Amino acid sequence: MEADWSEFEAGKGLALPRDYKEFVSSYGPCEIYSDLCVSHPRGAVLNLGGLIDRVIFECDSLRRGFPEDYPYPIFPEGGGIVPVAETSTGTQVNLLPPHGAWSDWTVVVNWQGWWSHHPFGFTEFLFRALSGDSSISLFEEDVALSGKPPCVLYLDQQPIQVPAGAPLEGRAGSVDEVVAEGLLTQVVAQYGLLVAAERRAGTDPQLLEELFALQQVCVRDRARLAEADAAEVTRLAVLYAARLKELQDLQGRAGQV
Repeated sequence: MEADWSEFEAGKGLALPRDYKEFVSSYGPCEIYSDLCVSHPRGAVLNLGGLIDRVIFECDSLRRGFPEDYPYPIFPEGGGIVPVAETSTGTQVNLLPPHGAWSDWTVVVNWQGWWSHHPFGFTEFLFRALSGDSSISLFEEDVALSGKPPCVLYLDQQPIQVPAGAPLEGRAGSVDEVVAEGLLTQVVAQYGLLVAAERRAGTDPQLLEELFALQQVCVRDRARLAEADAAEVTRLAVLYAARLKELQDLQGRAGQV
Protein backbone atom coordinates (compact mmCIF):
# COMPACT_ATOMS: atom_id res chain seq x y z
CA MET A 1 0.00 0.00 0.00
CA GLU A 2 2.75 2.47 0.91
CA ALA A 3 4.15 2.23 -2.62
CA ASP A 4 0.93 3.81 -3.90
CA TRP A 5 0.90 6.66 -1.41
CA SER A 6 4.29 7.75 -0.07
CA GLU A 7 5.38 9.80 -3.07
CA PHE A 8 1.89 11.21 -3.67
CA GLU A 9 1.36 12.32 -0.08
CA ALA A 10 4.84 13.84 0.16
CA GLY A 11 4.27 15.78 -3.06
CA LYS A 12 0.88 17.10 -1.98
CA GLY A 13 1.74 17.61 1.68
CA LEU A 14 -1.11 15.31 2.74
CA ALA A 15 -1.55 12.41 5.13
CA LEU A 16 -4.84 10.80 4.10
CA PRO A 17 -6.78 8.38 6.36
CA ARG A 18 -5.72 4.73 6.35
CA ASP A 19 -9.17 3.23 5.67
CA TYR A 20 -9.52 5.27 2.50
CA LYS A 21 -6.01 4.40 1.29
CA GLU A 22 -6.52 0.69 1.96
CA PHE A 23 -9.72 0.69 -0.10
CA VAL A 24 -8.13 2.53 -3.03
CA SER A 25 -4.99 0.37 -2.97
CA SER A 26 -7.13 -2.79 -2.90
CA TYR A 27 -9.50 -1.89 -5.73
CA GLY A 28 -7.48 0.64 -7.72
CA PRO A 29 -9.02 3.35 -9.91
CA CYS A 30 -12.56 2.10 -10.43
CA GLU A 31 -16.22 2.81 -10.97
CA ILE A 32 -18.77 1.43 -8.51
CA TYR A 33 -22.15 0.61 -10.06
CA SER A 34 -20.92 2.39 -13.23
CA ASP A 35 -21.47 5.65 -11.38
CA LEU A 36 -19.08 6.48 -8.55
CA CYS A 37 -15.57 7.07 -9.94
CA VAL A 38 -12.89 6.46 -7.30
CA SER A 39 -9.49 7.93 -8.20
CA HIS A 40 -6.04 6.48 -7.52
CA PRO A 41 -2.66 8.25 -7.21
CA ARG A 42 -1.36 6.28 -10.20
CA GLY A 43 -4.58 6.07 -12.22
CA ALA A 44 -4.26 6.77 -15.95
CA VAL A 45 -7.71 8.42 -16.22
CA LEU A 46 -9.13 8.33 -12.69
CA ASN A 47 -6.05 10.05 -11.30
CA LEU A 48 -6.30 11.43 -7.77
CA GLY A 49 -3.81 14.23 -8.31
CA GLY A 50 -5.63 15.31 -11.47
CA LEU A 51 -8.98 15.27 -9.67
CA ILE A 52 -7.66 17.38 -6.79
CA ASP A 53 -6.02 19.92 -9.13
CA ARG A 54 -9.16 20.21 -11.29
CA VAL A 55 -11.48 20.76 -8.33
CA ILE A 56 -9.13 23.37 -6.85
CA PHE A 57 -9.14 25.25 -10.17
CA GLU A 58 -12.91 25.02 -10.66
CA CYS A 59 -13.81 25.99 -7.10
CA ASP A 60 -11.31 28.84 -7.01
CA SER A 61 -12.97 30.59 -9.95
CA LEU A 62 -16.52 29.92 -8.71
CA ARG A 63 -15.81 30.99 -5.13
CA ARG A 64 -14.75 34.44 -6.31
CA GLY A 65 -18.28 35.01 -7.56
CA PHE A 66 -20.25 32.95 -5.03
CA PRO A 67 -18.24 32.64 -1.78
CA GLU A 68 -21.37 31.91 0.24
CA ASP A 69 -21.87 28.69 -1.74
CA TYR A 70 -18.65 27.16 -0.40
CA PRO A 71 -19.08 26.53 3.34
CA TYR A 72 -15.87 24.48 3.62
CA PRO A 73 -12.25 25.46 2.93
CA ILE A 74 -10.71 23.50 0.06
CA PHE A 75 -7.28 21.90 0.04
CA PRO A 76 -4.54 23.18 0.11
CA GLU A 77 -6.14 25.65 2.56
CA GLY A 78 -5.71 24.63 6.20
CA GLY A 79 -8.38 22.11 7.18
CA GLY A 80 -9.60 22.03 3.58
CA ILE A 81 -11.67 19.22 2.09
CA VAL A 82 -9.88 16.83 -0.30
CA PRO A 83 -11.86 15.51 -3.31
CA VAL A 84 -11.40 11.76 -3.76
CA ALA A 85 -14.30 10.55 -5.91
CA GLU A 86 -17.17 11.79 -8.04
CA THR A 87 -20.26 10.37 -9.69
CA SER A 88 -20.98 10.37 -13.42
CA THR A 89 -23.20 13.43 -12.92
CA GLY A 90 -20.61 15.48 -11.04
CA THR A 91 -21.46 14.83 -7.38
CA GLN A 92 -18.17 15.09 -5.47
CA VAL A 93 -17.16 13.01 -2.46
CA ASN A 94 -14.59 14.79 -0.29
CA LEU A 95 -12.60 13.92 2.82
CA LEU A 96 -12.67 16.48 5.64
CA PRO A 97 -9.68 16.53 8.03
CA PRO A 98 -10.27 16.11 11.79
CA HIS A 99 -11.71 19.25 13.33
CA GLY A 100 -13.86 20.35 16.26
CA ALA A 101 -15.82 17.47 17.74
CA TRP A 102 -14.52 14.99 15.12
CA SER A 103 -11.14 13.47 15.88
CA ASP A 104 -11.02 11.48 12.62
CA TRP A 105 -11.48 12.25 8.93
CA THR A 106 -15.11 12.48 7.86
CA VAL A 107 -16.92 12.82 4.51
CA VAL A 108 -18.45 15.85 2.82
CA VAL A 109 -20.59 15.48 -0.33
CA ASN A 110 -21.15 18.31 -2.80
CA TRP A 111 -24.13 17.71 -5.08
CA GLN A 112 -24.14 20.61 -7.54
CA GLY A 113 -23.85 23.18 -4.77
CA TRP A 114 -25.79 21.29 -2.08
CA TRP A 115 -23.43 20.22 0.70
CA SER A 116 -23.86 17.46 3.30
CA HIS A 117 -21.52 16.35 6.07
CA HIS A 118 -21.40 12.69 7.09
CA PRO A 119 -19.65 12.10 10.46
CA PHE A 120 -17.87 8.86 9.62
CA GLY A 121 -14.92 7.70 7.51
CA PHE A 122 -14.75 6.88 3.82
CA THR A 123 -15.28 3.13 4.02
CA GLU A 124 -18.22 3.41 6.43
CA PHE A 125 -19.70 6.13 4.20
CA LEU A 126 -19.37 3.87 1.16
CA PHE A 127 -20.84 0.89 3.04
CA ARG A 128 -23.82 2.99 4.13
CA ALA A 129 -24.33 4.37 0.60
CA LEU A 130 -24.30 0.86 -0.90
CA SER A 131 -26.60 -0.41 1.85
CA GLY A 132 -29.29 2.12 1.01
CA ASP A 133 -28.83 4.54 3.91
CA SER A 134 -31.59 7.12 3.31
CA SER A 135 -29.40 9.94 4.63
CA ILE A 136 -26.94 9.46 1.74
CA SER A 137 -28.12 10.31 -1.77
CA LEU A 138 -25.16 9.36 -3.92
CA PHE A 139 -26.20 7.22 -6.86
CA GLU A 140 -28.37 8.34 -9.76
CA GLU A 141 -30.63 5.31 -9.29
CA ASP A 142 -31.35 3.31 -6.16
CA VAL A 143 -28.90 0.63 -7.23
CA ALA A 144 -28.07 -0.16 -3.62
CA LEU A 145 -31.66 -1.30 -3.09
CA SER A 146 -32.08 -3.04 -6.45
CA GLY A 147 -30.66 -6.38 -5.36
CA LYS A 148 -27.65 -6.11 -7.66
CA PRO A 149 -24.37 -7.21 -6.10
CA PRO A 150 -21.73 -4.48 -5.83
CA CYS A 151 -19.30 -4.51 -8.73
CA VAL A 152 -16.39 -2.52 -10.01
CA LEU A 153 -16.11 -1.41 -13.64
CA TYR A 154 -12.61 -0.78 -14.93
CA LEU A 155 -11.72 1.10 -18.09
CA ASP A 156 -12.68 -1.77 -20.39
CA GLN A 157 -16.15 -1.71 -18.77
CA GLN A 158 -16.11 -5.41 -17.84
CA PRO A 159 -17.94 -5.97 -14.52
CA ILE A 160 -15.99 -7.74 -11.79
CA GLN A 161 -17.73 -8.94 -8.65
CA VAL A 162 -16.11 -7.61 -5.50
CA PRO A 163 -15.83 -10.14 -2.67
CA ALA A 164 -15.36 -8.41 0.66
CA GLY A 165 -11.75 -7.46 1.27
CA ALA A 166 -10.42 -9.07 -1.90
CA PRO A 167 -7.89 -6.93 -3.78
CA LEU A 168 -8.45 -6.71 -7.54
CA GLU A 169 -6.13 -5.84 -10.37
CA GLY A 170 -7.27 -2.92 -12.57
CA ARG A 171 -7.42 -3.41 -16.31
CA ALA A 172 -7.12 -0.79 -19.03
CA GLY A 173 -8.71 -0.40 -22.46
CA SER A 174 -6.99 1.01 -25.54
CA VAL A 175 -5.16 4.31 -25.33
CA ASP A 176 -7.83 6.02 -27.47
CA GLU A 177 -10.57 4.67 -25.20
CA VAL A 178 -8.75 5.87 -22.10
CA VAL A 179 -8.37 9.37 -23.59
CA ALA A 180 -12.02 9.49 -24.68
CA GLU A 181 -13.28 8.32 -21.28
CA GLY A 182 -11.17 10.93 -19.54
CA LEU A 183 -12.61 13.68 -21.75
CA LEU A 184 -16.20 12.54 -21.21
CA THR A 185 -15.70 12.35 -17.45
CA GLN A 186 -14.46 15.95 -17.41
CA VAL A 187 -17.36 17.15 -19.61
CA VAL A 188 -19.90 15.53 -17.28
CA ALA A 189 -18.31 17.33 -14.31
CA GLN A 190 -18.27 20.65 -16.20
CA TYR A 191 -21.99 20.32 -16.96
CA GLY A 192 -22.63 19.70 -13.27
CA LEU A 193 -20.80 22.92 -12.36
CA LEU A 194 -22.67 24.85 -15.04
CA VAL A 195 -26.04 23.58 -13.83
CA ALA A 196 -25.17 24.56 -10.26
CA ALA A 197 -24.08 28.06 -11.34
CA GLU A 198 -27.20 28.59 -13.46
CA ARG A 199 -29.44 27.39 -10.64
CA ARG A 200 -27.86 29.91 -8.27
CA ALA A 201 -28.39 32.62 -10.87
CA GLY A 202 -32.11 31.85 -11.02
CA THR A 203 -32.00 30.62 -14.61
CA ASP A 204 -35.22 29.51 -16.30
CA PRO A 205 -36.02 25.87 -15.33
CA GLN A 206 -36.36 24.89 -18.99
CA LEU A 207 -32.73 25.85 -19.64
CA LEU A 208 -31.66 23.85 -16.60
CA GLU A 209 -33.51 20.83 -17.99
CA GLU A 210 -31.78 21.29 -21.35
CA LEU A 211 -28.35 21.43 -19.70
CA PHE A 212 -29.12 18.34 -17.64
CA ALA A 213 -30.29 16.53 -20.79
CA LEU A 214 -26.97 17.36 -22.51
CA GLN A 215 -25.14 16.04 -19.46
CA GLN A 216 -27.09 12.77 -19.64
CA VAL A 217 -26.24 12.37 -23.34
CA CYS A 218 -22.58 12.59 -22.32
CA VAL A 219 -23.14 10.00 -19.57
CA ARG A 220 -24.71 7.61 -22.11
CA ASP A 221 -21.92 8.18 -24.63
CA ARG A 222 -19.39 7.40 -21.92
CA ALA A 223 -21.17 4.16 -21.01
CA ARG A 224 -21.11 2.87 -24.60
CA LEU A 225 -17.40 3.49 -25.21
CA ALA A 226 -16.55 -0.15 -24.54
CA GLU A 227 -18.85 -1.31 -27.34
CA ALA A 228 -17.76 1.35 -29.85
CA ASP A 229 -15.35 0.61 -32.68
CA ALA A 230 -12.10 2.55 -33.11
CA ALA A 231 -13.63 5.09 -35.50
CA GLU A 232 -16.49 5.87 -33.11
CA VAL A 233 -14.13 6.18 -30.14
CA THR A 234 -12.04 8.68 -32.12
CA ARG A 235 -15.15 10.61 -33.15
CA LEU A 236 -16.32 10.87 -29.55
CA ALA A 237 -12.86 11.93 -28.37
CA VAL A 238 -12.74 14.76 -30.95
CA LEU A 239 -16.33 15.82 -30.22
CA TYR A 240 -15.89 15.97 -26.47
CA ALA A 241 -12.47 17.60 -26.61
CA ALA A 242 -14.15 20.51 -28.41
CA ARG A 243 -17.11 20.42 -25.99
CA LEU A 244 -14.78 20.50 -22.98
CA LYS A 245 -12.98 23.57 -24.33
CA GLU A 246 -16.30 25.33 -24.94
CA LEU A 247 -17.49 24.61 -21.40
CA GLN A 248 -14.18 25.66 -19.83
CA ASP A 249 -14.19 28.91 -21.84
CA LEU A 250 -17.78 29.56 -20.80
CA GLN A 251 -16.95 28.94 -17.15
CA GLY A 252 -13.87 31.18 -17.40
CA ARG A 253 -15.91 34.05 -18.79
CA ALA A 254 -18.55 33.58 -16.09
CA GLY A 255 -15.85 33.70 -13.41
CA GLN A 256 -14.65 37.05 -14.71
CA VAL A 257 -18.07 38.70 -14.50
